Amino acid sequence: MRHENALYILLCVVRLLTDKLIKMKIIINKTKSSQRKKEVINEILSEAKECAEQGISSFTYHFKEGERSSFPPPMINISVEKASEGTVKCGYRSDYGTHVKYYIG
Repeated sequence: MRHENALYILLCVVRLLTDKLIKMKIIINKTKSSQRKKEVINEILSEAKECAEQGISSFTYHFKEGERSSFPPPMINISVEKASEGTVKCGYRSDYGTHVKYYIG
């Protein structure tokens, strides 16, 4: 009987630790995703600045495969337009969101 109780307690402890580890992994993944989203926005804004300095009025940004599922391009487009105070606008999306054309104006 003691062995069964000890085994039950051990299983409960393992479940609790596993749940905590899974929650920690989710938090870490969300943090990395958030950081990458900010990096993508900054990359788009930097590319827009370079194009504007060269007199180019549009450019295309190619998203990586994992980025499409982590943060959808429409979310990025809204953030880019807001950060650029409306000077960089989203044009068309093609290939199911693999790349987006931006206009500077």
